[in-house]
Amino acid sequence: MCTVSTVKDSAANIKAFVEGNLAAGADHLFVFLEGAAEEVAEAHQYLKEHESVTVVRTGSRYWNPRRPGDLNKRQMTNATLVSCALAILPAVHWVFHIDGDERLDIDKERLLALPPDVPCVSLRTREAVSRPHWDGEVDIFKELLDEDTLCLLTMLGVIAEPANTAYFNGHTHGKPGMRPALDRYLRIHRVLDTDKQEVPAHSSDDFHVLHYESFSAEEFIRKWQNHTTSGTRAKFSGRRDQLRGAISAVVTNPALTDADKRELLTTIYRREVEDDLPTLQRLGLLVTPDASHHAYGPAAFGAEDAAALAQVMARLRTVDKRHFDHNDLGLHPRDLFAQMRSELRPDEAALAARLDAYFRTDPGLGSR
Repeated sequence: MCTVSTVKDSAANIKAFVEGNLAAGADHLFVFLEGAAEEVAEAHQYLKEHESVTVVRTGSRYWNPRRPGDLNKRQMTNATLVSCALAILPAVHWVFHIDGDERLDIDKERLLALPPDVPCVSLRTREAVSRPHWDGEVDIFKELLDEDTLCLLTMLGVIAEPANTAYFNGHTHGKPGMRPALDRYLRIHRVLDTDKQEVPAHSSDDFHVLHYESFSAEEFIRKWQNHTTSGTRAKFSGRRDQLRGAISAVVTNPALTDADKRELLTTIYRREVEDDLPTLQRLGLLVTPDASHHAYGPAAFGAEDAAALAQVMARLRTVDKRHFDHNDLGLHPRDLFAQMRSELRPDEAALAARLDAYFRTDPGLGSR
């Protein structure tokens, strides 16, 4: 079971992300690391040396023909690339697309027991309670609520309107996992087929993703400053886009000192993000994840699988990345992999055999 993420974060946060997801059942993580070399040097060194991680630096040589300005597009391209690379490894049953501030929270045994005709799953979101400071581990989470409970929280003044989008500070749509394949696209919150139709996803209370969205004042300030100064604008809507605009106005205001900016950002946090923890606890609305879902240990790739994966990933680093973006250019992963197969050298017979075996599962894949 693998995960794929596109990340720009501190080394400390990336370490917590890696260790947390390995304990949550991931066997191998694929991390596409963004940011200037000097900014991510420590994180890159850590990821490069970790035996359960494949790290890819996404500089100008990676983005062929050009780097998409849209963060979401970069994320989806990277996710589909990894899914395609893993398709030739029968030992890999699932790949999940998660962000750097997320962790799996699943019953792994029940996931692996799903029948083969279940092509994808949707992880329900649990969002960390946001409080100014945490003395220990972040271990209290919110879940999506029914309409009546949302109305109650609105009447109590806990949220602005009876909607889960007002209750959560981040996304409410969950995160996707799929069986690796060349004919599906792993998006932000769903899986699409080659006709751009959403693939029906299995959902269960056994399968969640923990979202550490602005869980403290410090994390709120760090994350949103990063959003407003990264040089690329992530897509937000409604209240979150208003929040981004307000924070941008603070961060870019030349009349404000650093202390002024921090004070104003903290005020925004307290007014717009901090949760009413006592009320939520009194109403019994909060959950603590099952500890048994965070006590797994990763299984390493076998030597042959690891060698095949390294060969494929090396080739995919320089290819036209538009093959992995749902586009109208006629570019498709299956064509790219068929071309890869035709270009393999005699000393790459093992990889050729794996590609041939995959193509035999759908003869159309190798005949285009």
